[in-house]
Amino acid sequence: MRKVFWSIGVVFLALGVICAVSGKVDAATNDAQRFKTVGANKQLILVTTPGYKSNKATIQTFERDSKGVWQRKAADVWLYWS
Repeated sequence: MRKVFWSIGVVFLALGVICAVSGKVDAATNDAQRFKTVGANKQLILVTTPGYKSNKATIQTFERDSKGVWQRKAADVWLYWS
């Protein structure tokens, strides 16, 4: 249960950081374009780590434009924890 609350706290922290640095970022081909399972979703928060037991994560945010192409909405955010 403690891990769940800690994970939720990390997500809220990350969202706060993303809001602080939000702005249009280069819309070149990005990681979100590779996903085929997000269906008609219009927004995506992508969290990636180097491995399952890693203490580092990269958070990316995306939003679909009017043509259905994923556009990055903020600069990447890197998280580290111990």
